[in-house]
Amino acid sequence: MRIFLCLFFYLFSFQSFAEDDTRHFDLPDLELFTFEGSGSIEIQQGEKNLLILKGDRAEVEIDQGRLTVSQAEGVEGKLIVRDLKRIHLEGSVAVDIDRLEGESLMVEMGGEGESLLEGTIDLKHLALIVRAGDRVLLRGRVGEAMVYMEGSAMFEDDELIAENSITWVSE
Repeated sequence: MRIFLCLFFYLFSFQSFAEDDTRHFDLPDLELFTFEGSGSIEIQQGEKNLLILKGDRAEVEIDQGRLTVSQAEGVEGKLIVRDLKRIHLEGSVAVDIDRLEGESLMVEMGGEGESLLEGTIDLKHLALIVRAGDRVLLRGRVGEAMVYMEGSAMFEDDELIAENSITWVSE
């Protein structure tokens, strides 16, 4: 009996000190999402703005429509947005857009590491700034697309239909 009680208290104390590393952030307004570090994020369109982040190695700051996830190390997350206007990525992050519709979106990628942005969009205006080592794979529809690529950046748009587009390439 004594062994049973000791085992019970040991398991109970271990369970009570185990932490759930999933965090939820309700975002009243959201126009800009910035991610700095390493990890993966899925972006979905929904009724409200919400960030679900798994992993405790990241700082999250919410300020006047701007969401910043910084100092991230191997975090995974899901970002649900009503109408996102801008995305800024720095580091080694993989972002998967699960159908994003809206008026306009500006994406800027760069900094240390290699980032990947892929997904499906349906937008009137798209502006992309893709720097060396970063890669973009988009499909869907866009009215106007402006793309600036620097160095060894890659932009694959085989399944993206654009009414008008212009691309600048810089070494």
